[in-house]
Amino acid sequence: MVQKRSKKNRTYTRVQRLKKRRKKLFTIIFPIVLIVLLVTGGVLLKGKYVSYKCSNLTYAIDYYFTNWKDKDLRINRVQTMTFVDKTEDKVVVEAFGLSHTEPHQSTTLVGELTKDPNGSWVMKSLAKKDSSQENVE
Repeated sequence: MVQKRSKKNRTYTRVQRLKKRRKKLFTIIFPIVLIVLLVTGGVLLKGKYVSYKCSNLTYAIDYYFTNWKDKDLRINRVQTMTFVDKTEDKVVVEAFGLSHTEPHQSTTLVGELTKDPNGSWVMKSLAKKDSSQENVE
């Protein structure tokens, strides 16, 4: 009668060991590479989508004033906007809304948007408007 070896005591040939190691590496590396590719693709796709949507000036103003890098220079929603200066490929806009940071105070921001070669609007600068700059009539 032939005794069966348990799986723990089993001896493998060199080819079997290599296949097992390759399979283990594949099960670890493949999901990591797949996740990295999906995240990178998502970031690139989001950039292209925003660039496409920002060809509309109203969307670009709303997007950049609510998603600016500096959270102190953001507003939750553009309630009113006024064009201070407008040329063919440059716009200076004054936007009013509640500040992004708490306590949500009324804030007026002034931003400069320019048109890039692809035809989408890009925010070049953004600043808070001082109360001393307001026109008193």
